[in-house]
Amino acid sequence: MTGLSRWGWAALYAACAAVLLTDAGHFLPPAGERFVDYLKPGAADLLPSVNAADALLRGENPYRAKTLLGPDPFDWSRVKHQGITYLYPPTHALLYVPLTYLAHGDYEVAMRLQFGVELLCICLLAFCVARLLGHMLALAPATQAALIPALCFVIALNPGNQLGLERGQSDLITAAFGWCAVLACTRQRWVLAAFLSVAATLLKGYGILFASGLLLFGLTQSWRRTLLGATAALALLFAPVARYLPDALAAYEIRSGMFWQGWTNQGFANLAHSQAPAAPGEAAEKAGPPPRTPWGTPDLQGIWTNAYDVPLQRPPQ
Repeated sequence: MTGLSRWGWAALYAACAAVLLTDAGHFLPPAGERFVDYLKPGAADLLPSVNAADALLRGENPYRAKTLLGPDPFDWSRVKHQGITYLYPPTHALLYVPLTYLAHGDYEVAMRLQFGVELLCICLLAFCVARLLGHMLALAPATQAALIPALCFVIALNPGNQLGLERGQSDLITAAFGWCAVLACTRQRWVLAAFLSVAATLLKGYGILFASGLLLFGLTQSWRRTLLGATAALALLFAPVARYLPDALAAYEIRSGMFWQGWTNQGFANLAHSQAPAAPGEAAEKAGPPPRTPWGTPDLQGIWTNAYDVPLQRPPQ
């Protein structure tokens, strides 16, 4: 690796850029989605956040927006959800204000901008992983640089990241913030580490356990700088939208009602069950007979969502 000439490095990175751009080009809207239920156009998960950011730019409450740039493909309508038009935290909407402003109200432009941001996040993740590997394995700087293109391929080809690229999700941004925070920790830059970890958590709340651990570690190393970074993140990303917190809590109850069972089944509940499995037949005995309606049919009452636009009948051929 160290024997590569200047032209060799240029060729390596040119090949990386060419493959990434040509292979990822089919994700660009308005091609529609391939990995999940078809929702046209692509970047379906981005639309609610762009609608909310547009409401913020107009000075409106993003959770009770009067006008929307585009119809929500998941049908989070006002009537069905107590008048709530947005289900993510207000800090998540705030993140998309610059993107929505640059798009000038054109959703397809916003989708393309988001796609570019996520490709940049892939490069940031590859850089962070290469530097962390170099720190742990004492790799030469040239070896670390050579790893970055390969890591870009690996991260971009991960099915979860491909789904995120296609749907316009913010999880790659969360991951980039988180791993940049870890890298900042290895450099003892506690202000930056605390800022990025809190920012990662404020997006959707998914990084709360990660941020808690990193902040606790930072407080043991430099509590003043750690508190400064965390406070700066809250001041910049939470304070401007703090007045929408009551509606955000109502939105959280709606969203958790839609997905909580799936989260627990795939996470802590399965972990607990794997550690203490029930005896054969014990689960069925505890569950009892399946619930039925007064007229004897299976009782399917509960919270249902049409978040996935899957037709029940085959379209006409």
